Amino acid sequence: MRCIFMPLFVALFVHCPATYGQTPDSASSKVLTVIIAEDVASDVQRFLAEKKLPATGITDFGGKYSRRDVVEVILFHQALRLGGFEGTIQFSTQADIRRALRKLSQGKYAAWATTLPDSLIEEEQNLLKSEPLVYDSNYYVGLYTTRENLQLLSPRTLSKLREYCVVSSNLWVADWKTLQAMELPCLHSADRWELILRMLKKGRSQFTMAPFQNTPDMRFVTDEVTLFPVPGIKIALLGKRHWVTSGKHPYGSMTLSYLNKGLDILHSQGTVIKAYRESGTIQSTTDRWIVINKPNQKKPPQN
Repeated sequence: MRCIFMPLFVALFVHCPATYGQTPDSASSKVLTVIIAEDVASDVQRFLAEKKLPATGITDFGGKYSRRDVVEVILFHQALRLGGFEGTIQFSTQADIRRALRKLSQGKYAAWATTLPDSLIEEEQNLLKSEPLVYDSNYYVGLYTTRENLQLLSPRTLSKLREYCVVSSNLWVADWKTLQAMELPCLHSADRWELILRMLKKGRSQFTMAPFQNTPDMRFVTDEVTLFPVPGIKIALLGKRHWVTSGKHPYGSMTLSYLNKGLDILHSQGTVIKAYRESGTIQSTTDRWIVINKPNQKKPPQN
């Protein structure tokens, strides 16, 4: 675990020792301890360095390091500011999502910097969720595979997809429930993203779900393998996505109030949908693509 201080109006991260159990005091001196994944923290730093702006000054959400998690951290800052928070955010990087969620429920942290699905939030007690950033079945992801499989397979219907193996992680509750609801006969689980990539590379599974990427052809470039979305189809993730605060942390309820107030403004300004579009999370390219896990859909275009 490492901690990263980020003043609300400054785009500078500074490593720091962890501190817990903050006591409420003046608005300008409050320090929120907030959970963030390590890879997300790194990409947020790169994103802000590229923009040369603080998180609260971002209006263009595109860029080399832009993705859903990154823009949600930026929106988290902006919602807090618009909601009236004037203090400092202390990020604590965590690798194990369920262990981190348990610590959040115990009040060791004030909030989580990126959104979580309803199904995961409900696993722990004492968690307070914001108004949704993403609404039920309003968030679509791609069916990703290797270049070789894209050329050879490319299923265009759910019945065709059931002929192949799909890999994801049962730790990603919303993803896993979505895939289970699709009644896939061959569904594998891997504990880490790196293992999912390895299974695809070795051919043990043919497909996985992933957010559409902010690249010209939406390819997902990793050190292990480059993945491509199957054209013409997309998958609707089940459930809503929220920011989460701790009901046991001294600042948990206060943080939720700031977030909801700011989020309402961001939604009314169209900033949330703008951020998701410019990060590639919501793609205009895929607007007319067929949602394969919804009934009574027309067949996708044949290319």
